[in-house]
Parts: sequence; structure tokens; C-alpha cells
Amino acid sequence: MAMLLGAFIVPIVSTFATAQEWHLLHDYEPLSYEETKTLILDRTLTFPGLGRSTFHEDGSFVFTDAQTDVTRFGVFELRKDGELCVDFQNQERRCGAFLRDEGVFLLLNGDRRRIPVLFGVQRRPSLR
Repeated sequence: MAMLLGAFIVPIVSTFATAQEWHLLHDYEPLSYEETKTLILDRTLTFPGLGRSTFHEDGSFVFTDAQTDVTRFGVFELRKDGELCVDFQNQERRCGAFLRDEGVFLLLNGDRRRIPVLFGVQRRPSLR
């Protein structure tokens, strides 16, 4: 996984501001703890060209890389400010925050790269 969600797909670095400060560019609105929880739990998120991530209610995390088909496992922590961190089995840690711009959801990783998020048809997020 080279990306957040290449961890959650694109290298996410653990040094950054709080999730509420991630919206610095454009009019992106950072998702709250509750909104992020609703967005991610027990659903598969697709990051076009990067891979698929699944966040389970028990705190486990699975990412499958779109290019190599390699699957990585880890555990995730959703912080009260909405920041999401994944600890992989190889001791790697990646963090990021989800943003919303009108009806579009993005993942902002530690490199400040904004990655579009697609949802499966099983359930849509009930966020505004």
C-alpha cells in the first residue's frame, strides 16, 4: 500500500494538525467523529486507482491494493476530532481525515493529498 488507503491509501504521515485543521485548501468541510464513524464502519470504501479499504466495527482494518492485489491488515483508531489512524501489522502507522465538498467525499492524508472516496451500493452514508 503506497497510499492512504494505500494505507487507507496514499502514504499518510503521522505528523499533522488536528482533523479540524485539514480543510485549509478550498472550502472542504472536515467530517466530525460521528460523521466519519457513519461513513466508514462496516462498509468498503474505494479509492480509485489505489484500492479498497474496509473498517470493521471491532476496530480491524483491511486494505487491498488495486494494482498489486496485495491485502494488508491492521487496526484503526477514530479520534474524537475525526482524525483516523491505521496501525498496520508491520508497525507502520498512517493517519488522515475525511472531508466533504458539497456531495463529494475525500480523504486527506498526511501529505495533504486529497483522494476521492467511492462507496459500494450496500449502504450510503447519511451525512447531510
